[in-house]
Amino acid sequence: MKIQHAIFYLAVLMFASCYPPEEPLYRMRRFPMMAGNQWHYERQISTYNFRPVLSGYIYPDTTITFSTDVNVLGQVTLGGTAVWKVQTVEQEGGQSLAAYEFYQETTDSLKLLAYSGISAEVYPRQKSRSPVSYSYQGITFGSLPALSRYIQGYRQISGTAIDTITYEEGPVVPFIFPLQLFSAWNYRLPEYPPGWRIFKRVVGPDVLGVDHNQHPVYKIEWFWDTNHSGIWDPNMDGYDYLSTSGLLRRTFFIKNLVVTGPSTGDTLGFFDYKEDYLVQSMSVHVSQ
Repeated sequence: MKIQHAIFYLAVLMFASCYPPEEPLYRMRRFPMMAGNQWHYERQISTYNFRPVLSGYIYPDTTITFSTDVNVLGQVTLGGTAVWKVQTVEQEGGQSLAAYEFYQETTDSLKLLAYSGISAEVYPRQKSRSPVSYSYQGITFGSLPALSRYIQGYRQISGTAIDTITYEEGPVVPFIFPLQLFSAWNYRLPEYPPGWRIFKRVVGPDVLGVDHNQHPVYKIEWFWDTNHSGIWDPNMDGYDYLSTSGLLRRTFFIKNLVVTGPSTGDTLGFFDYKEDYLVQSMSVHVSQ
């Protein structure tokens, strides 16, 4: 549920006052972009709570687990702009898929300028599953990873060449800086593809355990206005957990996804969706 009442912010402020004014619980000044920094995540996509429309059709609760490695390769020049090139390698079912993203670091934000690599649309479906499709708000997806890219606002592209770079047309801002309690910003604007607004807001401090260490983090909530109503979508929710060592966790939730048949396109039922990236280990150097 989207919490918007003033009493919530007062509670967060009182909670934050229990912490010393140190990063990241006071303010975070940059994302740890340095050549050689790397994070190893376990990524899980889960579907559950299936509600059939057609009698006799069963869609069991399912979890797909991926191993995801993110590596900062270094700085390159893209269209005359100095950017950080970040490699993501994802492994599932014995296959390895690579992609690259290009980020511009400024004094007040981290911007995603472009990306390349194998599109999520060509991820293999699990062989043990029926070849169904999924849809949300009238948009159909051939795989759950394709749906994941939609959540984050990536365009649905069919290209698979690793050297084909897709440029963002408008500003895409994963994080602003300095980051602190109550920071809020547009991640994606509706004037640019995919054509709707994604908004982020720091909703409070938190603590996350990684490698037997407790990391203070900012909890950042995602908001979507996919139908241009000016009202945040009540069926979508998401959170980032960001520390001075980088993104430690990202979680998305969607309710009432539609499962459609492989040939007729008939609605078979509805289920709920969860996606969770959780860092398992990391090697991160933070500049002073």
